[in-house]
Amino acid sequence: MSRSDRPPGLVLRLLRVVLGAHPKRHRRRYGSEIEADFLLLISRRRSERGRASAVRLALSILVDIAASGLALRRRGAEAERERAGAHATGRRSEMSTRTAALHSLAADLRDALRSVRRAPGVSAAAILILALGIGANAAVWTALRATLLAEIEAPEAERLVVPRLTMSEGAAATPELFPWSYPKYMVLREHRDRPVDPVAAYASRAVTVSGGGEAMRSELQVADPALFELLGVRPVLGALYTPRSVASDALVAVLSHSLWSSRYGADQGVIGRPIVVNGVPLTIVGVLPQGFQGLGGERGAWVPFEATPSLFNPRQLEWPHAHWFDVLGRLREGVTLEEAREQMAAIGRAIDEAHPDEGSSAIMGADLFPLSEVRRNRDAEAAILLLAAAAGAVLLIACGNLATLFLSRGAERSRDASIRQALGAGRWRIVRAALVESWLLSVLGALAGLFVAAVGVRALARVWPERFVMGDARVRYADLEPLSLDASTLVVSLLLATGASVLFGTLPALRVARGARSAALREGAVADQPWGLAGRIGLRGALVVVQVALTLVLVASTGLLVQSLLRLSDVTTGVDAPEQVLSARYEIPRSSSAAGDPAGFHRRFVERLSAVPGVSSASVGSSSPFSGHDWITGVRRIDGRPEYQDTERPAVGVASVGDRFFETLGILRLAGRTFDSRDRSDSSPVVVLSRSAAREVFGDEAPLGRSLALGIGLTPSGSETMAEVIGVVEDVLYERPERGILPDVYVSQRQEPLRYAVALARAALDPLDLVAPMRSALAELDPEVPLFGAAALDDLRATGMGETRVLGSLLAVFAAVALTLAAVGTYGTMSCWVDGRGRELGLRLALGARSGQVLSLVLGRALAILGVGVILGGLVALASGRLLEGVLFEVRPSEPFALIAASVLLVAVGLVACWLPARRAGRTDPCSVLRGD
Repeated sequence: MSRSDRPPGLVLRLLRVVLGAHPKRHRRRYGSEIEADFLLLISRRRSERGRASAVRLALSILVDIAASGLALRRRGAEAERERAGAHATGRRSEMSTRTAALHSLAADLRDALRSVRRAPGVSAAAILILALGIGANAAVWTALRATLLAEIEAPEAERLVVPRLTMSEGAAATPELFPWSYPKYMVLREHRDRPVDPVAAYASRAVTVSGGGEAMRSELQVADPALFELLGVRPVLGALYTPRSVASDALVAVLSHSLWSSRYGADQGVIGRPIVVNGVPLTIVGVLPQGFQGLGGERGAWVPFEATPSLFNPRQLEWPHAHWFDVLGRLREGVTLEEAREQMAAIGRAIDEAHPDEGSSAIMGADLFPLSEVRRNRDAEAAILLLAAAAGAVLLIACGNLATLFLSRGAERSRDASIRQALGAGRWRIVRAALVESWLLSVLGALAGLFVAAVGVRALARVWPERFVMGDARVRYADLEPLSLDASTLVVSLLLATGASVLFGTLPALRVARGARSAALREGAVADQPWGLAGRIGLRGALVVVQVALTLVLVASTGLLVQSLLRLSDVTTGVDAPEQVLSARYEIPRSSSAAGDPAGFHRRFVERLSAVPGVSSASVGSSSPFSGHDWITGVRRIDGRPEYQDTERPAVGVASVGDRFFETLGILRLAGRTFDSRDRSDSSPVVVLSRSAAREVFGDEAPLGRSLALGIGLTPSGSETMAEVIGVVEDVLYERPERGILPDVYVSQRQEPLRYAVALARAALDPLDLVAPMRSALAELDPEVPLFGAAALDDLRATGMGETRVLGSLLAVFAAVALTLAAVGTYGTMSCWVDGRGRELGLRLALGARSGQVLSLVLGRALAILGVGVILGGLVALASGRLLEGVLFEVRPSEPFALIAASVLLVAVGLVACWLPARRAGRTDPCSVLRGD
């Protein structure tokens, strides 16, 4: 097109303005094409008819383009409105559907409430059964949360590790883990390549706190200042001690919140005041926050290591072989656990070089372990898992029992379902209605179960064995004292309720949906068709089989623990009538005037105690039966033989005892004599051996008159002094029963006086009645000496069997509940079976069958169900016996007696439960049955 043929620029601008009226998508797709056609038409008209005609054509085309654009926009708007309307209609329809579903669910819930009110007895029984099952599981969950699921409350807890010393007798030997001594700990702290930073030592000691009130026994936590940093603790009052403040004054203390509240009444002015520990005044510089208990649950005072020479022994920090504390550290940034263990091995070699164990072939090393692993108590975990399994079994038995109960109500439920179906309800609606009722009962059972859980948690915290509280390296595994229910317990209870409703409600709901026919309105019953198992057992029978099997596992486990407890009770203790002996501890402070003559103090105290009315004998000793040994060492040598090698020394327990120690405890004297006034500090050392020690050390030779030297005690290592054997007494159980009896060597308190002692008093009255007179007698001698740990020896013995006794008692409770539920389930099943076979049984009697035959028929069916359950339960009990291995004593998990006794008990209880339905079947009147037909 020539320049003269082109339309004026005004026309092009008008065209583009008119095109703007078109929708954007249409303009983008066809705009360039419309513009090209427009220019071509205008150009042709101008060349053919002139300029005026071309202008008229251009204006006409522009008007048409504008009109078409407006029409396109109008149609687009209408389509958009139609789409929006359709979407709104869909949303309204969806909202209507949701509203209808909610209304339908609310209607099901109202029907469930009416059903619960209509059968109050059945509903109350269901709620009670669920409360027991869910409450037991909620209580065990709370214990799990405080133990296995407990998290370490410290910054970067995943990087906290516990370095440990190791000792092995050779490269191939398994290393034995040891606490630290201070000189060896300093090698770790000063090593340039140590993998942990910061690092802090800590130890817990029992001390006497006096001044500002009555003297009391308390815990003392010895800790480096860095421990507070590692555990992320800040004081609520005052300040924490630091390396700089300790360097200027080591005799400072930080109080725990509980000690500050109990002894000082939460006085805000306590900072700067003294607290007297073991007779040494310490300046209080701070108070720790409430709830902070360190790693071991300490609730006393905290002091730096630099204070220990003043509080305990002046050389406490100098002995390289005095291993008495543990260490905590945080892995350095970028150091993996494997790399850290390699570096600790190098530090262990440096420790062995710096502080070799003279005269020993043992190799000293070092290793470290994650704090999360160190705190674990394997025995406690096994016990908790055992309780969790038992509680879960009780809940499953409860669900099976309720499923049997709801199946027994099939006729009534089928009539309701038939009416619903006749009114147009589908099968899912019928199933949902039944499940909603089950869920409602489960929620009510869960709420009632919270009360059961609260009682169970308090009982569990009260009876939990002390051995299950601590892990390794004095790290507390569980703190059950503040154990309580919380929001997580409520959530778990509701989840258990929902799961239980599905477990016991699904089968009855499906059965009702299957039986919801109009015939049910006429017949009024639903036949018990067999599901899953053989027709001779049926669905209800299968549920009873499961209940019997789980109950057998619980009863057999309880039997094993009872057997173990009986074996523990039969262990020879060597103490006569321990229930008549009171044991209590005390310690003379170093600041006391009596600290220079502890033997005289003990003698005067025994004299006062013996004068108490009712006390037949009294004495003191360094150790009490059933409470562990105070010393365990090796016999270094005996007369007439060369000195033992370190690895060959016979291990013996050592106790320093008073004159009437053996008489007070009723320990039988086998040969020679015991200690008396002839054994003075200036006379020749003498010892008394237990029967096992005499046999271990001297074999078949007569021990009286022979001499020996110990590794510690009267004859320390390196001394030429020998102690003469003057007597032999019966063995005494000091350790836990499963550890057995250790050979013991007794020395005289007169010759080896100690500042601490166990006071022992025998009386015909209740031993605990002697606590007040014993405390008064001690206070008369020195009011700064507190009495603590008072208990009857029989109670201490029971404590040694604590975990077996506790687990046995708890399992016995679970087993009793399970046995009751299984009996109820068996009774209900057989009652329904008799009711459903009433016509058949009546015809049998009418045709000449005797009542005894009908009775045998019913009991035979019950025996078949119980037999299948016993066989299945026996297999499960044998497979699950490994959970009990850690808590059994001289009893194998596969012990047949417990399993056989449990089976006989279950069958007997089951048959007793079936006796009433069987007797009712045998007394069926055939005439009434035939008239009914």
